[in-house]
Amino acid sequence: MRKLYALLPAFAVVAAVFPAAPSYAASTLIVGQNPTTCAGQAFTSIQAAVNAAVSGDTIQVCPGTYNEVVTVTTPNLTLVGTTTPPSNCDVVVAPDPTTDSIIASTNVSDGVVNLEADNLNFQGFTVQNAGSGPATSGIFTSNLHSGYSITNNLIQNNLIGIYLNTSTPATQSEVAHNCIRQNNLGTPAAGDGIYSDQGLHNVLIDNNAFFQNDNNGMLITKADPFTVDNVNINHNVSHQDGAFLGIFSSTNSLVTDNTIVDDVRQAIAIADENTGLQVLRNTIQGGGRGIYAVSTFAPPLTSSQVTISDNNISNTSGDGISVAPESLTASTISDNSVTNAGRDGVFIDDVSGNDGNQVTGNVLQGSANFDCEDLTTGSGTAGTANTWTNNQAQTSNPAGLCPAPVRPPSLTVSKTHVGDFKAGKQGTYTITVGNAGPGPTDGTTVTVQDVLPKGLTAVSMTGTGWTCDVATLTCTRSDVLAAGAGYPPITLVVDVPCECKAKRQGGGGCEPREGVNTVTVTGGGDTATHTATDPTTIKGDEHCKKSKDKKKLLLW
Repeated sequence: MRKLYALLPAFAVVAAVFPAAPSYAASTLIVGQNPTTCAGQAFTSIQAAVNAAVSGDTIQVCPGTYNEVVTVTTPNLTLVGTTTPPSNCDVVVAPDPTTDSIIASTNVSDGVVNLEADNLNFQGFTVQNAGSGPATSGIFTSNLHSGYSITNNLIQNNLIGIYLNTSTPATQSEVAHNCIRQNNLGTPAAGDGIYSDQGLHNVLIDNNAFFQNDNNGMLITKADPFTVDNVNINHNVSHQDGAFLGIFSSTNSLVTDNTIVDDVRQAIAIADENTGLQVLRNTIQGGGRGIYAVSTFAPPLTSSQVTISDNNISNTSGDGISVAPESLTASTISDNSVTNAGRDGVFIDDVSGNDGNQVTGNVLQGSANFDCEDLTTGSGTAGTANTWTNNQAQTSNPAGLCPAPVRPPSLTVSKTHVGDFKAGKQGTYTITVGNAGPGPTDGTTVTVQDVLPKGLTAVSMTGTGWTCDVATLTCTRSDVLAAGAGYPPITLVVDVPCECKAKRQGGGGCEPREGVNTVTVTGGGDTATHTATDPTTIKGDEHCKKSKDKKKLLLW
């Protein structure tokens, strides 16, 4: 790198002698391979256009395949191609040089595209087939600069898709809306969609699609003396990568709202001394582990003040959330949903160093081993070194770590009859009791209490399995009623007297007691009283009229 500070005094003298030049109007430099299809073509090489450009220029690249290495050292340039990333990154189709701007070359020391200045915008290219050298990548960014924007590109078939590094302090850089897939060429170290180890600061990685990068969709780490801070990884999709993300030794970074499906080892690895990392609202389906906290060095580098919250994890072959020995302390695991984990829902391993964590409000179900497992020892919950509260789970180790939730019953009752009752005859009510709660009744007595309409008289009250007393209009039983099930119905037969018809103003039926026909059900572990009503209309009957006429003749 050239040292320019020695030239500054001389430049100041020149500036004092000569008047300031007029501001430069930005230009668009057009690169193409066929002037008949690329209007305004002035260059056949992207690098030639870059060399001719000055700060503020735009380099527009027409469709074609450009077999060259491109290195940009002029700041504030925009390079624009014609590639549109596929809407489905999983569908692999060869790029079309008649519609796409394709950069394909071999560079054993750096990238096919090397961005080495501030505020560079690179968009709309296919970058592929970088060689197999130890530092080869599709796109390389220098850690001496920042303000990079890498958007709307197809990046495939390289050793590393993007070798992403920035300076500090840093203008925000952005990697967004790219399809980054199958970057697996070369050595066993290959297979990262995005890789960083030379410092990463104030970077947004957003709305990218990663597919079948054998090592990681993203691997963000550091080599001393470099650091990683304020990296936001949001709204990305990963499918069948070795892992979606490995993030090492970061400070105040954010991983949110990503969708990760069938990644091989784990979805997200939190490794080696992360501080203030937040992993929130990610959806993880299938694959190996879900979220994995791990220390890879000896002595261990433990992450702290990490928040793992509101993630939805299902059908992993390993743990939903897993903490390896000496990997996580003073952190929060909260409000996550883990369903059908192939091992544990949440697992914390046993070596000292995994202490002071809060595990709270998680919903864990269907785990093959335990929904909750903590092998640490200390003064925390159930003798562990951590605090577990308000988790919903069925199984735990040690016992009492996540008490199984109380799933109470919620009884229901209905009372029905068919048609209108007729004065002077019998009527039949049917009373049905069910359980709409999430859990069964507890074996204590369930009591049904009926109140008949005024004027009606009970004749019989029966039901299979019920013990009924017609005098008090009650039925009881104590057998357990499963959630969603119902008891056999109760049949209540009543007499409807002839005098009933006259008791309702205007005729046509008896007046009910207090205007309500009521049945209640209580007990079985349900603390509520449940009520049903069944209004009943009673009509006159010819039988009652004949009985009255006969009575009058006898009295006469």
